[in-house]
Amino acid sequence: MSADVPVAVIGAVAVVTASIIGLIVAVATATIAKEQKISEFRQAWINEFKIDIALALKHAFTSSFHKSQAIKQKLDLDKANEHIELSNDAFAEFELKVILIKLKLNPEKDKRFISTLNSALELVGKSVNHEKKYTTHFKDVSKIYKLIESESHSILKSEWERVKLGERRYRNFKYLGKFCIGAFIVAFYVLLILVKFPSYFPGVEVIALTADSLRSVM
Repeated sequence: MSADVPVAVIGAVAVVTASIIGLIVAVATATIAKEQKISEFRQAWINEFKIDIALALKHAFTSSFHKSQAIKQKLDLDKANEHIELSNDAFAEFELKVILIKLKLNPEKDKRFISTLNSALELVGKSVNHEKKYTTHFKDVSKIYKLIESESHSILKSEWERVKLGERRYRNFKYLGKFCIGAFIVAFYVLLILVKFPSYFPGVEVIALTADSLRSVM
């Protein structure tokens, strides 16, 4: 009878442990699926961000180019006006892309990059009516182009690292899963040793201190 009690207790503990582990696995699976979806959205964000940056720089360069051509064609008003119109159209597209980029950014975390984009808008949209002034203007524009590329690369690298590592909850559940598996293995071997203890050590008897045995001692 006394030998059956530990086995029954061990069986009950095993059932409860299995239920808890099953619950943890179910919750972890649901959370990991959700976090995986977030990672997919983040990957899509990265791809869109790359395209927006590339198109923004393209339109900014196009606007600056036609502005320079308008200055060179100042003796031919029709051609000059044509280039001015093309420059304005490109600038409008550049402005739209900058707005879309800023909407994808965190106002606090990406404050520096947003400031760079605003400076680029102001610089590219600046009116230049002299060829010498345009040379200086183009150098300034080239500098801010490189600055946009550099800062956007930093943002993309940071986001890509998050995609590779996974979302925070996903990482937490991954570590929790490893811990639960380790704990389950340890508990299994402990229970196994308890069940098999008499067969491993036949000369040692496990004494169960029941209420009756305590009374007899007293």
